Amino acid sequence: MKNLFKVYIALIILLSSVYTVSAATTLTWDASTGTVTGYRIYYGLNSGNYSGMEEVGNVTQYSLSNLPLQEKATYYFVVKAFNAAGESDPSNEVTYYCPDSTPPVPPQGLSKQISGASVVLSWTANTETDLAGYNVYQRTSAGIYGTPSSPGKVNTYTASGLTAGITYYFAVSALDNTSNESGYSSEVSASIGDSTPPTVTIASPTSGSTYATAGGTITLSGTATDNVGVTTVAWANAANRTSGTATGTSSWSKSGISLASGSNTITVTASDGAGNTASDTLTVTYTAPDTTEPAISITSPTAGSTYAATTGTISLSGTASDNVGVNRVAWANAANGTSGIATGTTSWSVSAISLIEGSNNLAVTATDSTGNMTSATLTVTYSVPKTVTAADTTKPTVIIKTPTTNTTYRTRSSSVKMAGTASDNVGITRVTWVNTANGARGTATGTASWSVSRITLKIGTNDLVITAYDAAGNASTDTLSVTRRR
Repeated sequence: MKNLFKVYIALIILLSSVYTVSAATTLTWDASTGTVTGYRIYYGLNSGNYSGMEEVGNVTQYSLSNLPLQEKATYYFVVKAFNAAGESDPSNEVTYYCPDSTPPVPPQGLSKQISGASVVLSWTANTETDLAGYNVYQRTSAGIYGTPSSPGKVNTYTASGLTAGITYYFAVSALDNTSNESGYSSEVSASIGDSTPPTVTIASPTSGSTYATAGGTITLSGTATDNVGVTTVAWANAANRTSGTATGTSSWSKSGISLASGSNTITVTASDGAGNTASDTLTVTYTAPDTTEPAISITSPTAGSTYAATTGTISLSGTASDNVGVNRVAWANAANGTSGIATGTTSWSVSAISLIEGSNNLAVTATDSTGNMTSATLTVTYSVPKTVTAADTTKPTVIIKTPTTNTTYRTRSSSVKMAGTASDNVGITRVTWVNTANGARGTATGTASWSVSRITLKIGTNDLVITAYDAAGNASTDTLSVTRRR
């Protein structure tokens, strides 16, 4: 767009001495000549390439705290004046480094030991990569802490020369390389005089130093003693930064302590009235239970769901896998009640499984070390060879019509009614049914027009196989896969 007026802008950036973007960090420019509707600030991370724009009105300064600037990045700014005719040329370009304004987290696990007229403070070291050090605050009465001591990048500090009979209160904060300061840690107090620390012992679930569990929480209990008296028993889990106070003192307990996956260092600290403390630790390893089911498949004599056998026995083989490991592979023939253990696990095989005439539902089940299991099934139809003078080789036809003519059906009912038709060039002798999911089987009512009043279903997938036979032993099947939902 052609510029219809000329502007002259001197763009100046004024920075305050603070470490965050505040109202004192301001872009300032000279007012443009001519008629000005307002100004637009253009900014970006590369010189001459401005991905952001802010329309600020008819003003000559603007606080950078109103812009969505990311920390630890250098930005480039220009300003343009505008009116109804268009925009001016850009001002001179200025740069601004947006400093880090995110403070560290407050130090955790502050504890103290009284030694004569000194108090030795210690805490868990912060893990920030830009950590510069710590400030230690000390006071003797309620109110705001005074000027801190700065021990540097260490996680221990000795407050010495303290006066007996006075209770001192301590807290620690963390500083980063750009002087951002965290909030205070938890406060500890110490009274110079009683220098005997308590004793504290974790007795349950073990008196040892380590413990393993498959539960997501743990209950601790134990004892604590002191020459004067234990005032509190506190606990802290460094793994997930949870903490709290136990119930009781000389005999204490705490239930429902949450655990992080892996190693949890739980510290129990007893305090007396003088601020003396003592700790005991227990390292708890939490391994979440394995809930992943194995996978298993039948690959021979077919990878399909059905197979027609010509002999009275059959051999199966396949594969199985698990996120931890397969313990065993078992098989069962629901048709005759036979079962056994396959040879191998990840690559398994079974030989000479006996069959009955008709439908045989063979289930192969993989089980892992925690009892998770998964099954694969193969429906094997075995027809006993018959000698006939005039061989009838024409198979019957059988069709399922109720509850649906589709191949799948979903229901919440515990049973299903089935009906349909069957036909043959000579004649149908019988129609049978089997639920491969639970091994239930029976004979339908009727032949050319057949029905089954009630077939019980399991939760999940139920393959219902209808088989029509003629007098020559020829057979045909139709299958409906019924999914029973909860």
